[in-house]
Amino acid sequence: MVRPGRTTPFLPRRPSRRARLALTLRRHAPSRRSVLVATALVLALVAAGWVLLASPVTAVREVAVTGTSRTDPEAVRAAADGQLGRPLLRVDEDAVRAGLSGLPYVGTVRVGRDWPHGLVLEVTERVPVAAVPAGEGVDLLDAGGAVITSVPQAPQDVPLVSVDVATAGSGAVRAAGEVAASLPAQLRADVAEVGARSADDVRLRLREGQEVRWGSADGSALKARVLQVLRQRPAQGYDVSAPTVPATW
Repeated sequence: MVRPGRTTPFLPRRPSRRARLALTLRRHAPSRRSVLVATALVLALVAAGWVLLASPVTAVREVAVTGTSRTDPEAVRAAADGQLGRPLLRVDEDAVRAGLSGLPYVGTVRVGRDWPHGLVLEVTERVPVAAVPAGEGVDLLDAGGAVITSVPQAPQDVPLVSVDVATAGSGAVRAAGEVAASLPAQLRADVAEVGARSADDVRLRLREGQEVRWGSADGSALKARVLQVLRQRPAQGYDVSAPTVPATW
């Protein structure tokens, strides 16, 4: 009952649950503009994907080769012949590497892309550090002692490891190989032959004719540095078997 002289305040009617849901949906519904923008972005992505993955716009037309000195670049390039005409993003890198497996000096290869039409093969070659007599020629070994390939004679920049196993023993062969593998590239190119009378008596013969008494394979890095200093003064021979007290003659 309403008492005389008093008024009842107006209370707005609370919207129904269905009305509140409809209002919420209207508030969060995307505008026509946002729908058009989203559609345009999707179409642009689809077009870009087609250009990169299916169209001839980015097809491989040229193959460049870098990093080769002992390997014929044309032989490397031939491994990618099957990729010509493919879009760059669809190049089969495994197939390229498989095609290079028959090239002995190729260690690893990085397949790069030079947009819009270029494929780049960056080769890292295996480096021969020693030549070991084998049959009618020599086996070229890498720093890990693995055979790279066989050739008729040792290249000019690879020392020949020559040890008489019958008199020096197998330990001498291992020591000579370790010394050959440890030589810096500049010094290795100047060494014609690595021999050993025992595991503790490895000797080098330089291409200019001098003899180097190396001793064991221990401390080879220091011995190489000392020898490079000693060679600044002409001598018939060098002794770095005790690198802290070297000698010449």
